[in-house]
Amino acid sequence: HKVVPDMYASSDVCLVPLRRGFTAESVPCKVFTITAAARPLIASVDKDSDTHRFVQEAQCGLWVEPENPKALAEAILALYSDRELRERLGRNGREYVETHYTRQAIARQYAELLEEVVESRIV
Repeated sequence: HKVVPDMYASSDVCLVPLRRGFTAESVPCKVFTITAAARPLIASVDKDSDTHRFVQEAQCGLWVEPENPKALAEAILALYSDRELRERLGRNGREYVETHYTRQAIARQYAELLEEVVESRIV
């Protein structure tokens, strides 16, 4: 597991493929590892998945319909041929993870949630 972040960091583009119909209410760990490594990703996931929402909000990659090899090939070629786009998507992902998913950011979100709960109590 210690070499996985280095593997992603040495990649130009990373792929997150999920089968059609797999719309889990979570984001695979690899998405966080890829974005923390400032690498762009291609998400081949259902459009109503949390992974798709993450990629859209973070602006960290391209989305392609699952099980569509032609669209996947086009996305790979688009990123392969555009270094500036790869770098921008990678930076966006890194910044998004640093803003929303570091320990400090998660702790801040929990604190805000707890404050809301305390303030909403009727005494």
